[in-house]
Amino acid sequence: MSKNYHVLARKYRPQTFADLMGQDVLVDTLTNAIKHHRIPHAILLTGVRGIGKTTTARIIARALNCVGEDGKGGETISPCGKCQPCVDILADRHLDVIEMDAASRTSVDDIRKVIEAAYYKPSSARYKVQIIDEIHMLTKQAFNALLKTLEEPPEYTKFIFATTELNRVPDTIISRCVRFDLKRFDRSTLKDLLQKTCDQEDIKVEAEALSLLAQAANGSARDSQSLLERAISLSPGTITDGAVRSMLGLTGQDDVLNLLQAVLTGETATALTLFDTAYKNGADPDQILRALCDLTHEISCLKISSDFAERSLLVKEQLDQLQNLASTLSVPVLTRLWQVLTKGREELKGAPSSAQAAEMILIRTCYLSELPTAQAVISELTKQQGQNKPNAFLKEPANAEIPQAPKASTPLETPQVEAQKKKPDLAPKNIKPEIAETPPSEFQNLKPNPPESFVDLVALFEIHKEPLLKYEFENHVKFIALDVNKPSLEIELTKGIAPDFVKKVRELLARWTGDSWDIQAHKENKASTKAAKTLRVQNKETKDQLVENARKTLLVKTALEIFPQAEIKDVKLLKQSLKTA
Repeated sequence: MSKNYHVLARKYRPQTFADLMGQDVLVDTLTNAIKHHRIPHAILLTGVRGIGKTTTARIIARALNCVGEDGKGGETISPCGKCQPCVDILADRHLDVIEMDAASRTSVDDIRKVIEAAYYKPSSARYKVQIIDEIHMLTKQAFNALLKTLEEPPEYTKFIFATTELNRVPDTIISRCVRFDLKRFDRSTLKDLLQKTCDQEDIKVEAEALSLLAQAANGSARDSQSLLERAISLSPGTITDGAVRSMLGLTGQDDVLNLLQAVLTGETATALTLFDTAYKNGADPDQILRALCDLTHEISCLKISSDFAERSLLVKEQLDQLQNLASTLSVPVLTRLWQVLTKGREELKGAPSSAQAAEMILIRTCYLSELPTAQAVISELTKQQGQNKPNAFLKEPANAEIPQAPKASTPLETPQVEAQKKKPDLAPKNIKPEIAETPPSEFQNLKPNPPESFVDLVALFEIHKEPLLKYEFENHVKFIALDVNKPSLEIELTKGIAPDFVKKVRELLARWTGDSWDIQAHKENKASTKAAKTLRVQNKETKDQLVENARKTLLVKTALEIFPQAEIKDVKLLKQSLKTA
């Protein structure tokens, strides 16, 4: 091989806008700008790696400075490539076209040199072009130094920036540029590019091999040509499908389809055998899972729209298999399979053995394929409960019942309450908030005069925006007695309560009700049974009892058996109003 050999990505780099593939918007915009002499002074090119940002910048530099073969031409969308400016720019030796790599020159001093050069008139070219690649790598100070010059540059200076991380470029820079987002190449475009390169290199290649290379390139033209370079070295005569699969660590598409079929039908032994065969043949476990993800995605797209078949690169027989699967599988099943596979690929990174981890993931997916969806379980349970039939998933226990609110002992059940003759609702009556906003709680309709129960009294502190005192009541106060006629309150205080709690409560109650309150506060006596439990303890006991009752019901018990890792976080009674004694 010649010592002047260039890799394919450099050898077949586009030289004109006509050679750019898949960037029609960019080409049309620049064509009209040059045609009408509306060339922006700063251009920002963005996009993923290997899609032609630097190449486009160099083509723009030649288009602006081309003088034609006769030396009399002006700006053109089709630079000739033969005039002296075009030749020098192609050879990277033109004095007026300066290209800087911001990844290695990030400081403000480097940008000062660029700014100084921008104010010198071009020595021989029509425009002085400053190309800054990977501009997002500049420091904050370097960006700030560039702002003024970028906003009002000399008429003979043009800036062209390229970046793969637009989010790291300040908005003040972006707003001063005309921005072009270069698109990622689709598989068919990359396949055409690779076929054209093979024809120029006189290399024979199988169509399936080109599809695999285009898929592995992930939208990058440079990556696709680098992969092609590897494939040529591996298989110099004819690039075969098998050679590319071996190079990329892939398994055959038919084998992946068979593996997916085994997973979907729950044939665990068959799935593990197919995986082991592929692994021994050199396939990477992560690539196998990725191939399953790709097929799951294609099936899901075919399920949503049959038009997706026109964009697929699969052969007809394989596409027919996927369409058959799409007609039999539901979207929830496909979504669940996708989630398990994508999460499994994350697990591979931390697993001691990627092959063992992949096998465990396949076992998990085979097991899940036999389970009904959550919607199917709920529908079946609802249907059978309505018909009073034995459940197909679980026999109903004899003592199963709907969860009820427990009748726990509350402060209002104590005999010391003189003014209370019957059980009140949690939502007290005849209390109107003095504030404009409605409190977001079950006490939102309370009125401040008079509090008919201890719960009403505590609710006043929520209505009047006293959250600290309300917290103290719920966590550090045990109720003993309440007389709304005197009025008086007898309570027991636990450790940790604020020293001035009683004083503040007495003053606020007098202000809100217009009466002077007699508050008797005792220190906590754990041996005494006179005081009730704190409201926080009572609420926790109530919630725990509701959860325990719910756990015994048919629907919840079935759900917990199907999803053993699930937990009951809370229970809400939708058709009952919780009352306290």
